[in-house]
Amino acid sequence: LGNLPVPSGFTMQLRKHLEGSRLLRVELLGLERVARLVVAGRDELGDPFERVLVVELIGKYANMFLVDAQDEDVMGCLRPVTEAMCGVRQLGAGLPYDPPPVQAGKVSFLDATEPMILACLAEPGRLADRLVARFAGLSKVAAGQLLVELGLPPAVETEALESLDELLDGLRRAQDALRAGRFHPRLAASPGWDYTIWGVAQAGPNAVSA
Repeated sequence: LGNLPVPSGFTMQLRKHLEGSRLLRVELLGLERVARLVVAGRDELGDPFERVLVVELIGKYANMFLVDAQDEDVMGCLRPVTEAMCGVRQLGAGLPYDPPPVQAGKVSFLDATEPMILACLAEPGRLADRLVARFAGLSKVAAGQLLVELGLPPAVETEALESLDELLDGLRRAQDALRAGRFHPRLAASPGWDYTIWGVAQAGPNAVSA
């Protein structure tokens, strides 16, 4: 928990509630940049407890919350979220922890159904951009790499697609790989798309017109 010259109030809370505890597991919230560190320990009376340190790595809105694992109430946070700051959710000590909402107009890529994907493929424009615009949890890099592994150029236009069945099958395989944790994210050395993260079957040569 560090030894800051002047510890913040949240740092003092973490020291009080987590010192001496052990890490049980790390959980991820779908495809969001949210990690839940579940810890166990004993309080000052010797009673066992489980608590969760929730780390939200969401750009300028990054935050941390200490949550009681039993009732999911917030025990403390790095920065309280007020109604003036966010009209969608308010978070602070004593309030239930509410995970970040999916961006309006999007659905998680893990929950995307075949009709949703087909609707995405019917929209004109670059396929990678359409996937990012429609489905939460996909970055432009991830969407482009996924298309490469399906045998498609990263800049392919939806109008150029031919074999939608093979593309749908490939996207379903990608969903299965994510659900099962069968992917290995890594940094790209260059924009040449020469690295692998998904491990999904490639689509056939007719997936895009010549």
